[in-house]
Amino acid sequence: MSYEAFAYYYDSLMDQNFYNDYIQFINEHVKDYQTVLELGCGTGEIAIRLAHLGKQVCATDISKDMLEVAKYKCIDFKVDVMLSRIDMCDFAVDSQLDLILCLCDSLNYVIDLKNVKQVFENTYNALKKGGSFIFDIDSMYKMETILKDYDEIVHIPMSSGLSGSCQTAMMLAQEYDNRVFVVDSQRISVTQKYDVIDAKRLADQGKSGQEICDILTENKLNASIYITVNTLDYLKKGGRITPAAALLGGMLKIKPILQIQGEKLDSFAKTRTMARGTKIMKEAIAKDIKERFDDDYHNVHICVAYTYDEAPALELKKELEELYPGENIICDPLSLSVSCHIGPHSLAIAICKKI
Repeated sequence: MSYEAFAYYYDSLMDQNFYNDYIQFINEHVKDYQTVLELGCGTGEIAIRLAHLGKQVCATDISKDMLEVAKYKCIDFKVDVMLSRIDMCDFAVDSQLDLILCLCDSLNYVIDLKNVKQVFENTYNALKKGGSFIFDIDSMYKMETILKDYDEIVHIPMSSGLSGSCQTAMMLAQEYDNRVFVVDSQRISVTQKYDVIDAKRLADQGKSGQEICDILTENKLNASIYITVNTLDYLKKGGRITPAAALLGGMLKIKPILQIQGEKLDSFAKTRTMARGTKIMKEAIAKDIKERFDDDYHNVHICVAYTYDEAPALELKKELEELYPGENIICDPLSLSVSCHIGPHSLAIAICKKI
């Protein structure tokens, strides 16, 4: 999976508490460590936290874009982290280490058994005697436990563009004789919610797991999310923009509008007021309905999402109900994995095609 597009927005879709939990776990299970190598470091969140604790950290990733974001974050947080672009399937070290990490589903991207063995062999050779290797990965136990109670599973994870857990689930599903079906819906938040609702309705209609998976997959790209971000502070902290850009943008009162379509998360527009941002988002979904959904709003689900402050979202919901009478427009908080990185008072409008 290439992170060329997502690297600069990745942190806005992750939960900071996960990183803090990782640090707590590491410190509870590894004692007296000083030298650390992180494989698949992403944007450097774990490495930066360890460097703040006084550890000597080398953070590596195969994505140059992820490392570029990590570099600016290290500068911003004033920490000394060695960054290096390497493939975890092919690496060696000059001197052995106390601890090697491969966290946040990074190992899930290595799906060939030969390469998985090579990662573990490289890691073993790079560790001091008595050193530790900490990694996380989905287990077969989870699927085996669930399958005791159900004939089939339809699993709808976060988009494969945002997490390696989707690929891992697909790999594990092959072990269960067509009883586990993984949908790479390329969706997140409120549009992903409608995939779950649709899957339940299709199951109630008697559709098989394979049929549900096929129907959702066919519909996966028929969705859009537009998000107006009220403050640049959280994008700066996540490395999405430089401190200088955040300072200038703050002085100019710029509010970015982001767009998510499929695996692409892009900057859609800029504005200086939330009111103008709301107008731009309403115009964007009207354009999508006209050009992508047969110019009939009855063909789509319309959603409002928000961070922290529900009142503006409810007002926006009311405005959309007037524009699109007869539609059941939901209003939900954005998931924490999104909201904690874009900050409070953000507003979003999403649409996805009805099945």
